[in-house]
Amino acid sequence: MGIERVTMRVIIAGAGPAGFACAKWLADRGDEVVLLEKRAVPGGKVSAWKDADGDWVESGLHVFFGAYHNLLGFLAECGLSDSFDWKPAEMIFASPTHGLAPIRFIPWLPAPLNGLGGVAVSPLLPTRDKLRMGLGLIRPIFGSQAYVDGQDNESYASWHLRHGMGQHSLDAVMHTMALALNFQRADKVSAKLMLTALLHFAKETDAPKMGLVKGSPHERLWVPLIAKLQGQGVQVVFNRRVEQIRYDASENRVTGFALDDGSVITGDLYISAMPVHSLRKALPESLSLIHISEPTRLRRISYAVFCLK
Repeated sequence: MGIERVTMRVIIAGAGPAGFACAKWLADRGDEVVLLEKRAVPGGKVSAWKDADGDWVESGLHVFFGAYHNLLGFLAECGLSDSFDWKPAEMIFASPTHGLAPIRFIPWLPAPLNGLGGVAVSPLLPTRDKLRMGLGLIRPIFGSQAYVDGQDNESYASWHLRHGMGQHSLDAVMHTMALALNFQRADKVSAKLMLTALLHFAKETDAPKMGLVKGSPHERLWVPLIAKLQGQGVQVVFNRRVEQIRYDASENRVTGFALDDGSVITGDLYISAMPVHSLRKALPESLSLIHISEPTRLRRISYAVFCLK
């Protein structure tokens, strides 16, 4: 005789990809779910909205790589796998010296030769810098995720220079790649972020292929997902920001999310699917010493998801 599962009331902060995935999977289990979003539009860093003229505005660069296995798998579960136009693996750099200069992955070569061959014929770098980068990247390209995880306490720029690859390749290529991955230059992001991307591109031939949403992410992704979740009983609430996570130190448990309208919402389980910087602002002082690092987004759905009890 099986043990009957107890239904939980779960409060999720953040209606980006991570929040939607948590809400869907918990609703699948039969839990009561409330999904909170501080803005008027869903999607987080993949959000889109119409301006006063009726034109779509997107919050940033929305390119979906073949390496986003969890995100693509989640969308497939929701019947949204046909939401993308897939393009050849190619990165085009706007170079003051070379104009629009591409790095094209060679489609008939397996990884990592497809990427290394593309770099070898690209006009972006002189031969000497290509050789220096090739030597410097041997360990992460042919190494393991364990090695890459160990580089989280150093910026990619520092790691790049420490491994002898030089300032020119950092300026011409890697700062641009860092901006595309995380909206920050390579001296502002962890080496783990950049090296994880390189590791997956090097080990999976289809990892660098790029998918563009067939239209607005709002219409193609988030509106269908909201309809699906609401059909499962999920309550999706917009314009409600989590001001503070209420925490009872004597019982060592979270007691609620205090919202910006003065109300407090409570449940049996609390999940933060917010960006790390937003989570830090909401943590009470008694929890502020928790070590929180923002992981790479390649394998995960989006930002870190923290369960708070």
